[in-house]
Amino acid sequence: MHEDGRLYLQGRWEEHDESVTYVGTDADGPVHVALLYTAASVNLVVRPAGGSPVTLRVLLDGKPVPAAQAGSDVTFAPDGTSIVTVDTARMYNLVRDSGANPRELKLVPQGPGLVLYTFTFSPT
Repeated sequence: MHEDGRLYLQGRWEEHDESVTYVGTDADGPVHVALLYTAASVNLVVRPAGGSPVTLRVLLDGKPVPAAQAGSDVTFAPDGTSIVTVDTARMYNLVRDSGANPRELKLVPQGPGLVLYTFTFSPT
């Protein structure tokens, strides 16, 4: 069971003073960032390490984010997968729920080069 507010990394990540960078490949096995939180809105400050965008699959409680709770930066693949394309350094809105509920957010990078700085939360 995850602890509320604690970030869990699976896969090959490099730690830096103010960030973590995903440096693994598919051959390394499963990769994700998991976070148990209690909030209505979740944002992520992140950037691609190189010039190429990095796609993130976004899961809420183990499933694609429902459209009604998807943040403004979440889009949907034809199969219903919720994704965010990280193409520049900025804050990305991942979840906007109607209230502060305990949830598990899981982010799955679809390739190396994701530099993650911080999450921000709002109770409303």
